Amino acid sequence: MPTTLGAAADVLSLAAIGSEGGDGMHRVLEVPRLRTGDVHIWLACIDLTARRIQALVELLTPDEIDRMERFRFPRDRDRFVAARGLLRSCLACYCDTHPGRLRFRYGTRGKPAVDAGSDEGIRFSVSHADGIALYAVAGDGQVGVDLEPCRPHPMDASVARRYFSQREYATLSQLPPAMRPDAFIRCWTRREACLKAQGEGLSSPPQEIDASIVGGAPMAVGRTEGIEVIPWRCVRWCVRDLDVGPDCLAAVAVHGAARRLSFFAWPPTDRNANGF
Repeated sequence: MPTTLGAAADVLSLAAIGSEGGDGMHRVLEVPRLRTGDVHIWLACIDLTARRIQALVELLTPDEIDRMERFRFPRDRDRFVAARGLLRSCLACYCDTHPGRLRFRYGTRGKPAVDAGSDEGIRFSVSHADGIALYAVAGDGQVGVDLEPCRPHPMDASVARRYFSQREYATLSQLPPAMRPDAFIRCWTRREACLKAQGEGLSSPPQEIDASIVGGAPMAVGRTEGIEVIPWRCVRWCVRDLDVGPDCLAAVAVHGAARRLSFFAWPPTDRNANGF
């Protein structure tokens, strides 16, 4: 069953700065409480009004302001502010703190985490493209999410050969030419979600992850040698496609097979959950 909002014992609330109602007053945002095995996926629009962008700027830390000022084009700058500010607003609800007080730490490969002192045991991942952002929040275990725009272009065989596993590349090459671009992006999205979940980047060996390209439920496996398939990292992972509309492909990878995934639109309402 999907997680639903409404019961006081099942939600967390925060008067979120920068999220205003029609009367100009700050709204109290409620998010479902994370339990063991829960993964919450939030979809947000990051093309916001100038007023909302300015409100979100006030939540950013000096280093985030510095990153904001490096953007050359106003649209890119505003989208960065929106994606970062909304991430803070979302995580602050789970951590029961003010969005501006959250601090992040980064792994050796750049994977972000809530810093000690404000850490409530949550894990999260972020991806954004073409005016929308995707946030994955897990109560336990690692999580990764990726979002890629669906732009028609031919498959780049050299990129696939360099970054995909041998089986992935062989499967792509055997598909009809008309199917390859979509399959390439879908495979890339699933791989990126897996790499983000384990905190790795594109420098990870291609054979480390082997994601299915065609068919229904995707699968993450690893270190394929001949026809023998060894489970990815010898642990249980679940990789799922996410329906975010016709313009983008998205996937989430989470540690553990028995997971409850729920999909929400940000800012939250009392009836916007969809179960997986």
